[in-house]
Amino acid sequence: MSATSGSVFVNGLDSVKHRDQVRSQLGLCPQHNLFFPDLTIVEQIIFFTLLKGGSISEARQSSRVLLERLGLSEKANSKSSELSGGMKRRLQLALSLAGGASVLVLDEPTTGLDVETRREMWDLILEADALGDRVAALRTGYRLSFTTNDAPREAAITGVVTSFVREATVKEKTIYSLSYNLPSSGSSQFPELFIALEEKKSELGIKTIGVGVSTLEEVFLKYVSLINFR
Repeated sequence: MSATSGSVFVNGLDSVKHRDQVRSQLGLCPQHNLFFPDLTIVEQIIFFTLLKGGSISEARQSSRVLLERLGLSEKANSKSSELSGGMKRRLQLALSLAGGASVLVLDEPTTGLDVETRREMWDLILEADALGDRVAALRTGYRLSFTTNDAPREAAITGVVTSFVREATVKEKTIYSLSYNLPSSGSSQFPELFIALEEKKSELGIKTIGVGVSTLEEVFLKYVSLINFR
């Protein structure tokens, strides 16, 4: 996909003119796990290190360091399908750090995790020096939250939400709550969505409905609180 306009520079390098150099410096932890199902954990880390131009000896050394740093050593020879949700996110973080990335992009690194595991994940990110001296936080949308009388009827609620805002995605689910990410582009449909949800509250087992955005103050306070845990 070609850019329609503008330029992106990473450490002073044009991402188009110096694509290979930029890729070697970037690490991405996507929102959804992306693994090779037939490779073990250590093989995947080695593979990603080699992709960034490292030698086989550097890749093996990098894998040992990352496995130990992220608490994955005991699972080194396991396949990703054998890991728990928390362990899978640790592996995804390890892959983003493989090859010594100097610029790390974290896209919802704790998505799908319970509160305790999420806290552990952020501690690991800090301990792994994954947060550098400059941090950028991107917010493009809204958060739609529900509390429910019983276990959330995710499929039914999602059906209603996406019928009005097609790009909506599930952000988090707990025993009695469910939340979604809503893109700003769908804001014109919010009034109709809220009316439909209010009308179907009983049918969907919804107790309360809330919508909000993450302010810059919240982002700042969150970051400061994380640093204070170091």
